[in-house]
Amino acid sequence: MKNYKVYGNENTHLYLSEYAQYVYSNTDPLEIREYETDNGYAYKIFFDTIETEFLSANEVEEFLLSDTEFAVCDHEAGNIISEHNSFEEALTALKEYEQEDIKDGNYTPYFYEVAVFEDQYWKTYYWHETYIH
Repeated sequence: MKNYKVYGNENTHLYLSEYAQYVYSNTDPLEIREYETDNGYAYKIFFDTIETEFLSANEVEEFLLSDTEFAVCDHEAGNIISEHNSFEEALTALKEYEQEDIKDGNYTPYFYEVAVFEDQYWKTYYWHETYIH
């Protein structure tokens, strides 16, 4: 499955609601790739070098608009730093924490993660590294 189309391509089969389109366009960096499979289309969402598992079109929209509780945690110990109502809010907070750490001179790559509360447990949902130039 090497061939894929990036979301936004006129031939892409993924159609998002207006609000999901807004969330998608304001969650940077973000890329949705569409793969044609024997069972239809499958999608992967990429944040920098992090990617989701294969998702259906409905799962992509659910991923973007989920109102499940999200938290920014430290990756190693899993301590909750802040809780959020959406993935978009949690990702924004994660980036702000990294920028504060860079400014304070104590930045550690891979320190923060976004976790989702699922089945009564916090589970890693997204693990991010900021590239410093």
